[in-house]
Amino acid sequence: MEAMTRSLQAGIFCLLVAVVGSSAAEDSSAGFAPETWEQGAEGLFGAIRTLEEGDHTVPMVVYFYTDWCGYCRQFERELLGKEKVRGYFEDLLAVRINPEKGDQERQVAEYYGVNGYPAFFVHSSRSRTLSRVERMVVENGQPRLKSEDEFLRAVAEAAAR
Repeated sequence: MEAMTRSLQAGIFCLLVAVVGSSAAEDSSAGFAPETWEQGAEGLFGAIRTLEEGDHTVPMVVYFYTDWCGYCRQFERELLGKEKVRGYFEDLLAVRINPEKGDQERQVAEYYGVNGYPAFFVHSSRSRTLSRVERMVVENGQPRLKSEDEFLRAVAEAAAR
């Protein structure tokens, strides 16, 4: 009986390792690299200083998320983490803010009018017009995540305003 219990425990352990390992591999292959983005309110203030002091032709994107938001993880995995999207954002100022991390972050989210997550905004390069870019589109009455090209087209149009 004891050998059977040990065998069952070993089997469960192997199953857990396989499940956790596949989840970790899936997450690591997502490709979203938040460390390449400016972080929080301080990151936003630094990006704004960069715009004021330097190149005024660079658009800035601001992404609001929370740690518990499943839609944010989907957005990061299925759009922001894609190679084509990551490459596009390399030439922009990109800021990522979790409003639950502090008072300044919450105040910035309120200023932007964030009322749900994820929320994605673009400050245009020419006029500094602020536009919200949605990750979803409604097609035949059903919502679906935009393709990489649809999302990048929307970001590029907002950035050119």
